[in-house]
Amino acid sequence: MAEGALLAGRYRVVRELGRGGSGRVLLAHDLRAPDAGDEPAERALKLVGREREAELRLELDVLRGLRHPCLAVVHELVTVDRRAGLAALVSELAPGRPAHVVARELQARTRSRSLAGDLPALALRVAHDVGSALAALHARGLVHGDVKPDNIVVRDDLGACKLIDLGLVAPARCQEATSTAQLSGTLAYLAPECFRGERSAASDLYALGVTLAALLRGAPDSASGPSHATHDIARYMREALRPFAEREPLPEATPAALAKLIVELVEPRAAQRCGSARELVARVLSIAHTLSIDLGASVGGGVDDVASSAERAASIQALPLVGHAEALGQLRAALAEGRVCALIGPAGSGRSRLAREAVAALQLERVAHGAVAPSYVVAPRLPDAKLGAPSCVHVTHSEQVSFASALAFAQSARIDGTFAGLVLERETARGEAPIDGVVAIRIAALREGEVRKLLEHALPGAAVPNALVQSALAVSGGLAGRLCRMLSYALGEGIAVGRVSGGGLDARVRRCSIRRRQPMARRRSRACRAAQRRGRRSGAAVAGGRRCLRPSGPRAARAGRAGAGRRSLGAAR
Repeated sequence: MAEGALLAGRYRVVRELGRGGSGRVLLAHDLRAPDAGDEPAERALKLVGREREAELRLELDVLRGLRHPCLAVVHELVTVDRRAGLAALVSELAPGRPAHVVARELQARTRSRSLAGDLPALALRVAHDVGSALAALHARGLVHGDVKPDNIVVRDDLGACKLIDLGLVAPARCQEATSTAQLSGTLAYLAPECFRGERSAASDLYALGVTLAALLRGAPDSASGPSHATHDIARYMREALRPFAEREPLPEATPAALAKLIVELVEPRAAQRCGSARELVARVLSIAHTLSIDLGASVGGGVDDVASSAERAASIQALPLVGHAEALGQLRAALAEGRVCALIGPAGSGRSRLAREAVAALQLERVAHGAVAPSYVVAPRLPDAKLGAPSCVHVTHSEQVSFASALAFAQSARIDGTFAGLVLERETARGEAPIDGVVAIRIAALREGEVRKLLEHALPGAAVPNALVQSALAVSGGLAGRLCRMLSYALGEGIAVGRVSGGGLDARVRRCSIRRRQPMARRRSRACRAAQRRGRRSGAAVAGGRRCLRPSGPRAARAGRAGAGRRSLGAAR
């Protein structure tokens, strides 16, 4: 857009502020702003093509429902060029400059004197304000997904900063299917789990830790528009897996408490990082007080001491792995040898989590020994295209994949030099005869002590009585994944899971488990219902696969539905 152009009938373009992988950002004057006064109000317009308009809509929805002093206020989404398909998100202009520009200038000014001033103050300001903004996002179960110096605007007097560009904001997740082409965010700031398709609040904290380290070093490069070439992905993944002690050191004058905090934030294992953004803000305030740096009590406010329901629900995805130590050891050893593995267990037993943990352990081990860490590719079926780099392939819907075809795929990938292991998820062994080259690993249900430990992780600070453990065992059948989904649902709904009611979990959690299992039950019983309809015509019915005599008619139909409800409840318990 040329300078002076009028967009949407009210925004006069002044100049371009910058551009990156998601689009261009323009400075414009809002000629119709109610707060314009004598001087026109300044706005930031983020321009994207039609294919990325959905991202702008999400950013608008998120920010409209979330007001925080360290997040830019958004105004509207407008179409600026129908023919070209350009849309623009209009937001307030955050005063200041990108954090990496400010750090570079501070570095130049402090070369002749001690570091113990401007750069640590900048790092603490960024940690406090960005941490506060992240806490507000995480409290709603959202993840920013692209924390980096370019997306942090610092006021010239270091008095405040804002986190911008929420185009990648989304709920925490573990992707069902991913490939290197589907990575989102900036490679240099991605946590190790992001390369495995995981995304959580801990990933944002890792990115903030890398950002703080870059700012303290004084001259971080702009991270706009990263390359997602295969060799770049492998390089950044190796860097993310390395312990901080093996990376470029922080300046010697970095305060010890701040250095310790950064080391915790960039820990390769998500479960060992700083607990939450709220905890981060509290620690930053303590460090600033010790160093006599005033961060201001009001700036970056809105951080509650108690986690919200959405935040507690999202935290379930980041719980440490409980149980399955033997299966994990077997899978890790088999993948280290480049074997084909069949991971056998019922739905909800934690097969996908176990595969991710095994690959993560293998990646860390390879990096520690200076070897190439394999990429992690998750797909619903065997990939058709060549892998392109050494990869562990995890097939989530492999019931129709025979062992013979899996071995053929592995052999082909070995010839290309890209095979580092294959995991097939199975509910049952399907009666297949064992084949040489396939390692069968069965996942057992959690024992009582393991369920107790999982509940203690999920409900920190809450009592975990025996009645709650027994109820959790009964409802979940000892399946870790099923129990975690139920806990996530209950915490998100604000249900008091830790409260014992009638000797067990809250009744609403039981109903949640029934609702979540009904779709599968309906699919499995479709043929049975057809048989029931045929049976009623002949004065007989089918119940649970067994043919029995039963009166036909409306009364029998009502009785059948009631019986089915009782069976569902019994199965959930």
